[in-house]
Amino acid sequence: MSPEAELWSSVLVIEIRDAKRGDAQARAWLARRSPDLVTVCALAGIDPDWLLRLAPRLTVRALDPSAEKLLARLAALRQLTA
Repeated sequence: MSPEAELWSSVLVIEIRDAKRGDAQARAWLARRSPDLVTVCALAGIDPDWLLRLAPRLTVRALDPSAEKLLARLAALRQLTA
């Protein structure tokens, strides 16, 4: 993963964690296919439609196992390229 993709995947992780904590702006950002979301996903190497399908499960207060796996996968990708 390139340093740029690592940076932008970190932005997605931060937004997911903020949404999980109840941040209404982060939840709204993850709820629709905005140009900004599409751009950040492209720069992170993530399919925005895939993220939008997962977003409801990612942003609940108690993450389900698949959401935890996604966050762990993003973190592992960042570490592999460090």
